[in-house]
Amino acid sequence: MSVPNTSISPDGLYYWDGTAWCSTLSPDGAFRWDGSEWRPVADAPTGAPATGTGTFEFAGALDGSPYGDGHHPDPSPHLPDGATYDDGIIAVGPGWLGVHGTLHWRCLQTADLRSVALVGPTALTDVSLDHSIEAPKPDLALRDSAGRLLRIEIDKIAPAARSAILQAVGTGADVTRAAEGFLAYGYLPGDWGKQYHAGFWRF
Repeated sequence: MSVPNTSISPDGLYYWDGTAWCSTLSPDGAFRWDGSEWRPVADAPTGAPATGTGTFEFAGALDGSPYGDGHHPDPSPHLPDGATYDDGIIAVGPGWLGVHGTLHWRCLQTADLRSVALVGPTALTDVSLDHSIEAPKPDLALRDSAGRLLRIEIDKIAPAARSAILQAVGTGADVTRAAEGFLAYGYLPGDWGKQYHAGFWRF
């Protein structure tokens, strides 16, 4: 296992590798870097996948209010300049992060982010007209100091996008354990990591 730089964020969740902030949790969830050595995590998940969507056992529930509360940022037909990641749905650039909706982009300044959390789907998602028989998945919620909120359905977040978001989040933001587990490793908390199917169409 590589030895990262000793610069640790105040909350202990990230270290500075010389170019970006990275999670102090090892890819398998078994160790955490304390600034001088990798230490075992007593409650690390066992048998959880290092990639893809699994069950993040030690973040047993989704995050509640006020993480998922807020208002949309103003829409824009264009992204700010300098995108370092853009998959057509999620884009990240120097100092900003954007999500594409039906017609427009909505962006937040990463320096203004105050929380990054994994929240339950909205009621609108739950009764969406796609008539899916698979239970709705949580949303990633990014909220800034002015109460502006980006909610992203996790099924729309590619692994490369998860990494780009995690690296873009500033140290001033509260990244919950559930959000860290999803962004770093694709884990979902508790039963949300399981697939549910019903014998009828959802209305």
